[in-house]
Amino acid sequence: MKSKLQSLKFDKVNQKQARNMMLFLAFFMFSLGSAFAQFGAGGSDNNNGDVRLVYVSGQQNSVEALKTLGTSNEIIVQSIKGAPQQLHSIRVKIQLPPGVLYTPSSFAITDNNNVTVQPLANVYVLAEDDISDLNAPIFSIFNNGIETELWDAGDYIQFTFERTAGCAAVTYKEDGNTFKDTAEISYVKTGFPGVQTATDTNALLANYDLLAASVSISNITAVNGTVGSFVHTREVTDFNGGNAGVQEVIHTVKLGSSVNVEPSVGAYSFSYLGNVISPSTTSTDGAGGNNKYLHY
Repeated sequence: MKSKLQSLKFDKVNQKQARNMMLFLAFFMFSLGSAFAQFGAGGSDNNNGDVRLVYVSGQQNSVEALKTLGTSNEIIVQSIKGAPQQLHSIRVKIQLPPGVLYTPSSFAITDNNNVTVQPLANVYVLAEDDISDLNAPIFSIFNNGIETELWDAGDYIQFTFERTAGCAAVTYKEDGNTFKDTAEISYVKTGFPGVQTATDTNALLANYDLLAASVSISNITAVNGTVGSFVHTREVTDFNGGNAGVQEVIHTVKLGSSVNVEPSVGAYSFSYLGNVISPSTTSTDGAGGNNKYLHY
C-alpha cells in the first residue's frame, strides 16, 4: 500500500512538472511569435494582434517598364494595441520586386484617423527613414514626429509611394514571376524587450502587373540557295507578345562574309511593305571576323 501511495505521489509530481513545462513552452513560443510575428493570409486585412496592414483596394497600380514617371501603391498601417502595451517607433520596409525601384520623395499621407479631431492630437509624421536601397525603402511613422511617442489603439495612417521598373523587372516577369510590394512592419511594444517585426507572407495578396513589351522573331523558314539564281526571298516576322507598346525596335541582320551587301551589286536588301530600307548603322565582328551586321 505504501508503495502504491508513493507511486501516486510520484505521478502527481510528474504531472505538475509537465504542466509547468508546457506553460513555459507556451510562453516561450508566444514570446518568439510576438518578436517575429508573421501576417497570415487574411484578405486585404492582415494583423498579428499588434499592428494591422491593409492594402487599399484597387490602389496597387501596374508599373510600365522603362517609364520615367512611376505609378503608386497605397497601404494603411494601424496600431491595434492599447495601454499598457501601446506601440511606438513604427517603421515600414517595402520590399519591391527585382528591377522595381522606389521613386525618392514620392511618398504622401492620404488619410489619418486624427486629422479631423479637435483639438488636433496624434499628428503622425511620415518620413524616408532609409532609402539607400531603392528596391527596399524604409519609412518611419512617428506620433507627433517623436519616435518614442505612443500610438493609441486604432490610430492609423494611410500613405502612397511611387515606383518605376527597369529591364531587370522585365526579365523577372519573363521568368514567370508575379509582382507584389511586400510590407514588413517593425515596432516597439511597451513592456516587451527589443524590436518586434511582422511581415506579410501572402504572396498572392495585392499583386499587380508589369506592363512591358516582349518583342521576338517568329521562326524563319529556311530557303535553299541555288548558284546562279537571281533572288532568294524569305519572310521575317517581328511581333510584340507583351502587354505594352514600343516606340522603337532595332532589327539586326547577321550576314556571312560571302554575302555582298553593296547596293550597286544588289546582293542583299531588306524591305518592309515593299519598300527597301537602308540600315541605320553597320558593323562587323571585329578582331578579324568577317560577318556583317546590319542594324535597321
